[in-house]
Amino acid sequence: MAASTSNRPQDSGQEHPRLLIYSPGVFNSQTGTGVFLANLFKGWPKDRLAIIHWDPTQPDTDVCERAYRLGPAEIDKQAPWSWFLAPTLAVGEGAKADGAVAASRYGWIKSLLGEEAPHRAILTPQLMRWIEDFKPQAVYTLLGTLPYMRLFDAIMQRFELPYAVHIMDDWPSVCYRKGVLGPFMRHEALHRLDRALARAKTRLVICDAMREAFTRRYGHAFTAYQNMLEAEAWQSQRKTDYRVGEEFHLLYAGSILVDSQFESLKDAVQAVVMLNKRGVRVRLAIHAPRAHAARYRSRLEILPHVSMGEPLGNEGIASSLAAADALLLPVNFDDATRRYVRYSMPAKIPAYLFSAAPVLAYGPGDVASIRYAREGGWAYVQSNRDIHALVEAIGLLIRDEGLRRRLGERAFATGVKNHDARVLRPAFHAQLCALTALASEK
Repeated sequence: MAASTSNRPQDSGQEHPRLLIYSPGVFNSQTGTGVFLANLFKGWPKDRLAIIHWDPTQPDTDVCERAYRLGPAEIDKQAPWSWFLAPTLAVGEGAKADGAVAASRYGWIKSLLGEEAPHRAILTPQLMRWIEDFKPQAVYTLLGTLPYMRLFDAIMQRFELPYAVHIMDDWPSVCYRKGVLGPFMRHEALHRLDRALARAKTRLVICDAMREAFTRRYGHAFTAYQNMLEAEAWQSQRKTDYRVGEEFHLLYAGSILVDSQFESLKDAVQAVVMLNKRGVRVRLAIHAPRAHAARYRSRLEILPHVSMGEPLGNEGIASSLAAADALLLPVNFDDATRRYVRYSMPAKIPAYLFSAAPVLAYGPGDVASIRYAREGGWAYVQSNRDIHALVEAIGLLIRDEGLRRRLGERAFATGVKNHDARVLRPAFHAQLCALTALASEK
């Protein structure tokens, strides 16, 4: 079927508005946010889509060609903290002669400030002209940290556009809880979030668990949309052969973040090394965004058993996932992570499901992603932090071809049922297209 050149969304009589996306992340094939945005907005007319972002990742232009990356002119550290912290200062950086001094200074400031230095946010004339040139009719935002919300408020005050808010993680529960200035920054962040939700024409979340929790917490109605893929496109590349060769191939694809999955991923590395010491040949391949791989390679890569490779791009992800003997879904077990991701649904999950490869989920049973895996029956779940139990779980998957096949077939069926973009994307587009009509309602 030929692609439509109409500006009208599928199954809707409404026209696509000129939509401005305001997001910490940009369209790309490396990060969860980038992949998620691309899948959500695929098919939206390019001339009616633009994004303001704060992401160092090189943007993809397949879905959106017009992008503005915020710089120090718009968001930067606020005096007097900018006098103590250089823009790129981190512990251990700088000349060797004063490295210890820099590290000590940075550590003292961090203990005072907590998670981040206060930032100022300015709607610059350059950004204002860029927005004016695009002539947006509506806004879709993921919000973000406090300076990001301050700039969002400035943009909304200037342009007074109808907007939709989409929340991915329970960051309101964990933000700005450290440092002397933490309580003040937290109070402002939550106040700005409450105001943003109250004024939003559409409120979106990442899954049903978050929808239920946030409806109770904030007293507003939310709609759940998570990552989506075309089931038909994955059908021909899905896994069908569940036999294992001489070496069991375990694969992880996704972000590596201290407050999400790093510790459990480190456990999996240790389990793979233990199995190989027992004579069981297992290889773990980790495919993460380049910046994440560079940061954690020395702590995770143990050749030849554990390797870190390039992120799986859009072209090769289906075949790479399907070629694995099993896929790893790790979530940290600490309380801070559980509060942060308890209602999250990683963007990798639909790709895992549509690959039809068996999944090994390792994380606390009360977070949404692990609960989804257990209740959906598409993963073998180890919900207690126990490296020896993780070793046994991998061993079971190696030995039991029938289990691998049942998990893989259940995964694909779940993907078709819950994540098919042919069903979800038109509904998502239609909801955003309705923003301009909602704006005229009293």
